[in-house]
Amino acid sequence: MVTVFSHFKPFQGHAGLIPRNAIMSWAALRPKPRLIFFGAAEGTAEAAQMVGAEHIPAVRKNQYGAAIMSDLFAQAADRATTEYICYANGDMILMPELTAALQRITGLECLMVGYRTNLDVTTEIDFSGPWQDELRRETAANGSRGIDSEIDYFVLSKSLVGKLRMPDFAIGRACWDNWMIFRVRQLGRPVIDISPSVLYGSHLRLARLGQAH
Repeated sequence: MVTVFSHFKPFQGHAGLIPRNAIMSWAALRPKPRLIFFGAAEGTAEAAQMVGAEHIPAVRKNQYGAAIMSDLFAQAADRATTEYICYANGDMILMPELTAALQRITGLECLMVGYRTNLDVTTEIDFSGPWQDELRRETAANGSRGIDSEIDYFVLSKSLVGKLRMPDFAIGRACWDNWMIFRVRQLGRPVIDISPSVLYGSHLRLARLGQAH
């Protein structure tokens, strides 16, 4: 149904705990998505092997060594066998509502985005238990919604990638996320805010996916 891809920092210490929680949540989605992990940072190959992801170490970079977002999207679209692709920051926990939202828009060439919710998580999540319910309760009690410039996941039709003509934005820099929304609107395709009811996360960052409208 969807291919989830990301680029990671080194999996070290607490900074490694965060993406480990994230990728385990991606692998727990049903139907299980195809996973593509980009970059050669320490631990990325091992993380890919752990969850059955494809690992692509070679990515185009700028003069400062930062990965170029247009290259990540282009490679992901070329390798995806699914109608939709999803870029998620390496600290985003994806919840089952993501696939539920996708089922509602099958066949529609569009972009889906939503706000994230910030929540500090300092331990590894036990994915063998009722982790989703526990995470939702903790988020309701202690989470805080992100702002408009904190858009950390994008679900879009694979067919849109070539039409975007994305500039060479560097990963982790400002404004490229808001440009994505502008560009898809400029192309006359729907941008669907799915914030109201779906959770995602980071240290955790939980992004609430919601009703398609």
